[in-house]
Amino acid sequence: MLASYPFTKLLLETYPNVKLFYTVVTDTGIARARELFGNRVMVTKFPFDSYRHLSSIHNALHPQALFVIETEIWPNLLLSAHERGVPIFLLNARISPNTVSHLRLIKRLSRYLLSSFTIIFARNKTDARLFTMAGADPSKIVVIGSLKYDTIQRPLKGLTRKELGFSDDRFVVVFGSVRSREFNDVVRAMQAIRGKAGMVVAPRHLKNVPILVNLLRKHGFKPTLRSEKRPCNDGVLILDTIGELWDVYHLANAAFVGGSLANYGGHNILEPAYAGIPVIFGPYIWNVEDYAYPMMEEGIAFRVYDGDELGRVLKELVHSPSKAASIGRKAREFVRKRSGVSRRILEMVRPYIEPIG
Repeated sequence: MLASYPFTKLLLETYPNVKLFYTVVTDTGIARARELFGNRVMVTKFPFDSYRHLSSIHNALHPQALFVIETEIWPNLLLSAHERGVPIFLLNARISPNTVSHLRLIKRLSRYLLSSFTIIFARNKTDARLFTMAGADPSKIVVIGSLKYDTIQRPLKGLTRKELGFSDDRFVVVFGSVRSREFNDVVRAMQAIRGKAGMVVAPRHLKNVPILVNLLRKHGFKPTLRSEKRPCNDGVLILDTIGELWDVYHLANAAFVGGSLANYGGHNILEPAYAGIPVIFGPYIWNVEDYAYPMMEEGIAFRVYDGDELGRVLKELVHSPSKAASIGRKAREFVRKRSGVSRRILEMVRPYIEPIG
């Protein structure tokens, strides 16, 4: 959903009269799509990958282009569109080595399905290589970058440090999107910078806030809940609200992003990078590895393996705020240089879709 948003938005802006038929898998996806696009798109659940049903849809809509996101390679969807001469584009194309192994067992079918794509827009060279191994024609693959670089640029709500309870000269660390199995490690890291920095902890799921509060109190912290609307006085703030983490990253000096110290795959590490602060994450980053590794190579992100190591890295940054600021500036530039993927894709597909304007 989020990966498709910037391109869909650009398509609507560029072609105001376009009619978009947008399919999702879940009820949550439908609600989110309607929230994002309103009445500008027709939203429905993706039908079972039935050739008969999909043929009926194609005959009714007469689509002039089909955009498929990431790994949604449904055989009958592709075949039905391809038979009608509809140009098909795979955006933010990604594929795992395991999937490639399975596809190579049915190599002839895999090659036939992948040949239906007009252009495969791969996130990186690794994905391009894997698609080639799966049977895609290399001449149809374009390495263009990740659409997720375009998803993070959105306006701030105007939250201030004063509202949260942090003084302007306080070094502030955010622990964002922290999962319950990471709480112990995070609290251990917090102890390493206790009294030296202000801290904000944003649990990934609000239902776990009471567990986090009890754990912090057990270790001598006196956390303040953001929902209480009172300042934390340079102490520990628990972000138990929705939609404020983006602003909080922009008020901080460094961030740890959760879902990575336990095997969840990692959460959005581009947001704090775009906010201009150093980013730290754990070893489990398979959800974000296409930009986690380049960030580490650029020296703007740090990988740690437990709470003790996280505490040591944070302690170094707290003791050297000028170094943290320098890393943060490089982090923001890293994201800025890689954004604009949606516009580059649109320029390449324009010859195929121009009639829809």
